[in-house]
Amino acid sequence: MPELALSASNATGHCAASAALRWPDGRVEFAATTGTQRGDPVALVARLCRGAGVRPEQIRELRLDLGPGSYVGLRGAVTFARFLQHFGSVPVLATDSLTLIASANRPHAQSGRRVVVVLDARRGRMHVAPLQWQSAGWRPEAAPAALAGERLPELLRTGDLLLATPSLHATLAPMAQAVGVELMAPAPADARELFAIGVPMRTAGAADLEPLYLMGSYAEEA
Repeated sequence: MPELALSASNATGHCAASAALRWPDGRVEFAATTGTQRGDPVALVARLCRGAGVRPEQIRELRLDLGPGSYVGLRGAVTFARFLQHFGSVPVLATDSLTLIASANRPHAQSGRRVVVVLDARRGRMHVAPLQWQSAGWRPEAAPAALAGERLPELLRTGDLLLATPSLHATLAPMAQAVGVELMAPAPADARELFAIGVPMRTAGAADLEPLYLMGSYAEEA
């Protein structure tokens, strides 16, 4: 019985949705939308499972990316997760898209180097998460938060790696230079990172399955 991973946040802008099945022997099967194709997480999972000969009742665990990210993608992914929980009693483990981005860029987190992941929350705000790789896992220094852009320098330290999508580089470059951090575009992050070593996952009940929308209440209230 395989584990299923689903990411529809499109946090790095590389694919609208992706899904992966991991079998007990460690084999992973993967599917993703391509190009500018709009992602339907449910249709993508159905295609992946059909191709692998997997029925919904055979899924023994779902790993989910709760965002922040695409409103449409996260809504579809969370609705699917709630359906599996309610009708199939499938355990759900969740994490955020900022942690997935850090995981996809782990080779750059050398010797305990701190990684600060930034996404555009619009309206002058930024989603921020500082993380550090220690021993065999990522240690978040704080939960992801949506902050006013001018507060970002307060979180940065000399020597940090600042991962931000290219659309933010013009805004962040002077700040990065002033503080002494390296600014870099992140490598693609997709559903396979939900199986990566060291990604902290938490058990998510129905009440915990609240997506972090880029411009939703999460961004406004933090």
